[in-house]
Amino acid sequence: MNMSERVNREIGELHQFFEDWFLGKLPQTKEAFARFSSHMAEDFHIIPPSGAIISREELINNLWNAHNNTDAEFKIWVENIQVYVRPSFIYATYEEWQRRDGETTVRLSTAIFQEIEGAANQLQWLHVHETWMKP
Repeated sequence: MNMSERVNREIGELHQFFEDWFLGKLPQTKEAFARFSSHMAEDFHIIPPSGAIISREELINNLWNAHNNTDAEFKIWVENIQVYVRPSFIYATYEEWQRRDGETTVRLSTAIFQEIEGAANQLQWLHVHETWMKP
């Protein structure tokens, strides 16, 4: 599998984890949660559309507490993934769509990855930056 395929797969699998976690389809165990927590670099951070900078630790706590905490119709999916491979890093842009409480939102996300042995798809997330788009 080439790098572009691995990045596409990683983005899709992680967002499926989010959906399953929020809906309570996964058990609230450290083992199930490791699909997220073990794939974020120690210095990972995310900038959501609000513009706040959220550390890995804060994001892990927020996500852990969001287990089984959404409406039954919640859906999350990604579209239009574009992958860019450079000698020292990999980055991708993609649209993250969510349907919650009858409302659909979409954000444009940029993610930076590094290759790492032993991780799913051999990738670790370093940074994500999101901005709102119109659905």
